[in-house]
Formats: sequence, C-alpha cells, structure tokens
Amino acid sequence: MLFRSWYIGDPTTGTVKCQWIHFANCLGDSATGQAWLFKQGSASELGQMQLANCWAGNSLHGFYIDGCKDTVLTNLLAIGHARTGVTLNNCLKVTVSSSHFLLNNEDASASYGDINIQNGSYNMVQNNICETNNVAGQKSVIETGSTNSNTIANNSLYQGATIVGADTYAYKNAGFRTETRGSATVSAGNTSVTVNHGLAIT
Repeated sequence: MLFRSWYIGDPTTGTVKCQWIHFANCLGDSATGQAWLFKQGSASELGQMQLANCWAGNSLHGFYIDGCKDTVLTNLLAIGHARTGVTLNNCLKVTVSSSHFLLNNEDASASYGDINIQNGSYNMVQNNICETNNVAGQKSVIETGSTNSNTIANNSLYQGATIVGADTYAYKNAGFRTETRGSATVSAGNTSVTVNHGLAIT
C-alpha cells in the first residue's frame, strides 16, 4: 500500500516554486497517508494550480492542501477516508467547488469534517455536497485555528458547520441555516418583542 498517491511540493533541495500544475481525471486510492498531498514546505511558493474531475478514496485524508494559494479544486470526489475529504491548511485564496464528499471520517472523530479549513484566509467553499454522517455532533465543514474571511456558500451540508473565523461568510447552505423570514407583532403597550430566529450563526 502506498503512503501517498500524489505528492506535490516541498522540494528536497532548494526553494524552487511549485506552480502552474494542472491535474484532470486523475485518481488517488488506498494510501496510508494522504491520497493527494500538496505541501509548500521549503518551496518559495506553492500555487496557481488546478485540479478538476479528480478522485480520492480509502486513505487517511483525501486531498490535503498545505500552504497553497490561488488554486482551484473542482468536481472532486472524496470517499471513504479515515479523516477528511479535503483539508485546507494555511491556504490563501483556494476554491473548493462543485464536489462530492461521501462517507469520510471513518475514524469517527468529531475533529474532522468532510472539509476542514485550518489557519487560512479568503478561501471559497461553494456548491459542494457533504454527506458524512459517522459521528453524532460532527460537522460537514469545520474551521479551526486562525481562520478569517473565508466564504462558505450554496453547499449541501448534511451535518452543518463549525464557523470560528472572523469575517467568515456563510450563506445559503442547506443544513446550516443562516437566513430566515417571518413576522412579529409588538403588542399594545410594549416597546419591543423577542423573536427567536433559529439561525445556526448570526
């Protein structure tokens, strides 16, 4: 069994940039570590890359992106991982879109979701389907550490999300209510009324 199926970045000598790499219709399967690992490490820059229509299965993590920027991950399928489908660690302006995450977190830990964002800023998670359900209380998308200004929008989050980042925007996610509507009446003689909004985050 492979430790990793794909490993991009972290040159063993020098600090060369790792960028302008495109993957399409590629598979990573049955690795004891990450099926896909993109790691800046000693590289002076890791970014300006694209993954499209790629698959990851039956590994520790599906797509583990560490120290990357200006990169697009689209139409991915991550299934059956012990931990996350996608992890963005120390990433800047990385987009994860139009992807499907299924039956991840086989370790049954509340620390892992289908998508984890750790210590990253200005990342975009949109139009994805996250349907992991291995742990009661586990979330589909989890922000941890020093995150800020990420956007989580138009996803189907079967188990909601944990949002901790300052100025992170979450909206129009099924399974994580951030919008509602209704009406309230201020009774005669009163100057205010309490309205329970039922939102997951305000």
